[in-house]
Amino acid sequence: MPLLTQAAHVLEIVASSGSIRKASERVNLAPSAINRHVLNLERELGTPLFLRHAKGMNLTEAGKLVVDYIREFQVQDQALRSEIEVLKGRVGHVRLGIMECFAEGFLATVYDEIRQKHGSVAIDVVVAGTSQLVQQMLAGELDLVVAFNMPGDLGFRCHYEARLDIGAVMKPTQELRAKGLIGKEELQGQQLVLPDHSLSLNATVKSMIQRMGLNSQAIAKSNSVSAIKQLVIQGAGVSFLTWADVRDEVARGDLLFCQIEGQNIYELLTLSGRNPAQMSETTQALARILVRTLEEIEAGAQTSDA
Repeated sequence: MPLLTQAAHVLEIVASSGSIRKASERVNLAPSAINRHVLNLERELGTPLFLRHAKGMNLTEAGKLVVDYIREFQVQDQALRSEIEVLKGRVGHVRLGIMECFAEGFLATVYDEIRQKHGSVAIDVVVAGTSQLVQQMLAGELDLVVAFNMPGDLGFRCHYEARLDIGAVMKPTQELRAKGLIGKEELQGQQLVLPDHSLSLNATVKSMIQRMGLNSQAIAKSNSVSAIKQLVIQGAGVSFLTWADVRDEVARGDLLFCQIEGQNIYELLTLSGRNPAQMSETTQALARILVRTLEEIEAGAQTSDA
């Protein structure tokens, strides 16, 4: 159970976002729930914490004191947890959050390397979408997170960042394999297998389809990248994913990843964590291995672009 309440985390996010609506988008909570947390804290403390106006919210002097305290406590909470792990003899324990596309080959590669170089290491792995990983990171339940489109203003340290292009993903054909590029004419009328609204890809892909004027039918949607890939492998249609999502299937020859002619769309992949000074030696070692592995994925994506 986190020592800092969810209401305190929410208050800090509203303060850094400047509005309840923006805070809601960042932590995937309903605006009404966020407003309720704020009102309850104001009632408990007996004073307004925000000045509300048409363009957003600003902290009162009392609000500034409370938010400063919360941010200081977040730093101390992480340090406390690290010291407790030492006392428990679990220095080699790391809590890692990853997205679904990293749950197979990527995770096995990283785990093998950390075990070879640092002996017995316990890794707790959470597989989830970006919004859930953000919430668990804020609650102090994760040490490192590998995810797309992490909010950049939550106080996390960005240990790695790369732009990965979104491409068309389909069953391989000899013609497209040689070309490596697909245009509007070839995508027009194709059946589509799309990420649903819970995946960060959804809005970007939807905007691209509208911008290109594609008259294509979405015959399936899913919140699972694995399910999307399996449907495409079975010939259900074409999808739009990043290189990181499909690199293993491309290597096996099950899928083809093609750049989309005239489109510059991408996902921002990051490795986020605490300040290195607040991380155990094992967590720092895992972060270095994750960075090298992510750099290899980025290099593979650049090769696929060539």
